[in-house]
Amino acid sequence: MDYIWHYESPLGGMTMASDGEALTGLWFDGQRHFGYSLQKETLEALGGIQEMRDALIGIQEMRGVLTGMLEARDVLAGMPEERVVLGEVGDRMILRSVRNEERKSVGREDEMEDGKEDGKEDGKEEEKEDEKIEKTKVWRDEWTEVFGETVRWLDIYFSGRDPGFRPKLNLRVTPFQKRVCEAMLEIPFGETMTYGQMAAGMHSSARAVGTAVGRNPVSLIVPCHRVVGAGGRLTGYAGGLDRKARLLALERAAGLGMGYQSISPA
Repeated sequence: MDYIWHYESPLGGMTMASDGEALTGLWFDGQRHFGYSLQKETLEALGGIQEMRDALIGIQEMRGVLTGMLEARDVLAGMPEERVVLGEVGDRMILRSVRNEERKSVGREDEMEDGKEDGKEDGKEEEKEDEKIEKTKVWRDEWTEVFGETVRWLDIYFSGRDPGFRPKLNLRVTPFQKRVCEAMLEIPFGETMTYGQMAAGMHSSARAVGTAVGRNPVSLIVPCHRVVGAGGRLTGYAGGLDRKARLLALERAAGLGMGYQSISPA
């Protein structure tokens, strides 16, 4: 099961992914290799990467609107105030109770009804239908604890400070890519390493290292933006060289006591 969530950063929208316990992905929207570590079934169920981003953002916007609407009981007559809409599956709406985390499915015709006696039998059928939905669903737009840690990390980072901690990671990569990711995690905030230096330390080629760096599934937290070309040249960043330049400028500015707003675009 993949869990996904959207985050708006100063450098553009970002999508994060989790297996429910650890962070499995973090990408700038539209970057190369977007969704690299997502399960194949997740992408197929959502109809592709672009559709996934559109669906995710749309559902979260809908949740925000409907959460506000809960204050107007006449708008959502008959729906307990503590319930919010998570999303839609076919002609059904998936609801969650904020108070007790109850999840259920209701048909559109039942949304606005104040409850009827014959609704009890319908409720049993709906519960069975909901069980079928849950069994076949391979992704959820749902908040997880690791998303909270990731948002906190990103907020601190984009304020121009070293977060000083790391959310739990589950890197869905090959053994060699994992070695490269572990090497990148050792590069300190505000510093860089060349592809050649990393390759020499791993007894590999710069080309192989560059390919693995480019497929890093967890941007920023696994700092692939700190890997540069010979002489400090900015090359090969999946999120775009403009972002790479601005991220490195942010980290350099942190050493001078400057905030993000003080950094000029590259």
